[in-house]
Amino acid sequence: LVWGDPHVSTFDHASPNFFEQGDAWLVRSQDVHIQARYLATPFTNGLSATNAIAVGGPFLQGHSISVGPLEEGEILVDGKPALASFPSTHDVAGIATL
Repeated sequence: LVWGDPHVSTFDHASPNFFEQGDAWLVRSQDVHIQARYLATPFTNGLSATNAIAVGGPFLQGHSISVGPLEEGEILVDGKPALASFPSTHDVAGIATL
């Protein structure tokens, strides 16, 4: 579970915090790859907040899904914009529906 500026609850119930800018692995298993990008914002007095999440790995059969910050509202599937309007859906090659 990941939320906010940034708070993380891990599978082993630890609660690490990331206050510096950078990228971090949230899940790095054989089948699932999830990374988060943390960047400083004017709302967090220079501390990092979750800026983007990227999901990929063999379970997506070579596809990737990225979700950017709310301000830009950008959701990418395989590097291309998806879900550009509301409401909308997007099929990821029959593997998943967003």
